[in-house]
Amino acid sequence: MINNVNKKLSSNWVTGFVDGEGCFSVYIIKDMSNKIGYSTRLQIIVSQHSRDTQLMNNVRNVLNCGYINKCSSRNAVELRIS
Repeated sequence: MINNVNKKLSSNWVTGFVDGEGCFSVYIIKDMSNKIGYSTRLQIIVSQHSRDTQLMNNVRNVLNCGYINKCSSRNAVELRIS
């Protein structure tokens, strides 16, 4: 069986994958260094089972940003982009 995970992922495939598996969050944080006293943080999170760590690394490489976070309590990995 050929391992498809190691193939270069197309940007179209990554777009569909993130659209289907990702979530987008907006955080409003108290920040007294900001003129209005608040700041915002935007974040995209894509989560998969830990067996798909290599796939998540490949997605990260295509996007050229973010970091991989291991969630041992859920046996998952997350790609987080802020």
